[in-house]
Amino acid sequence: MADKLSALFENREYFFTFLKRRSADRATGAPEEIEIDMYGTLYGFIKQEGKWVNRPGNKMNMNHGLIESVVLVLHNTDQK
Repeated sequence: MADKLSALFENREYFFTFLKRRSADRATGAPEEIEIDMYGTLYGFIKQEGKWVNRPGNKMNMNHGLIESVVLVLHNTDQK
């Protein structure tokens, strides 16, 4: 089972589980992608123009500041 991670945003701690990361595919044009589970909701993020944004089709969208915090936590762990 994956470890719970946490990200800080606006004086609040958010817990999540890293699910997977896909590298960009130049052949198909598919962007780099990250998937997490936060409080039972699946969130997907894609890297677009150098920034991480909500993947189209997410059931719920996450605030951009929280996305940045989640990505920073993943960058600073072995979840790359």
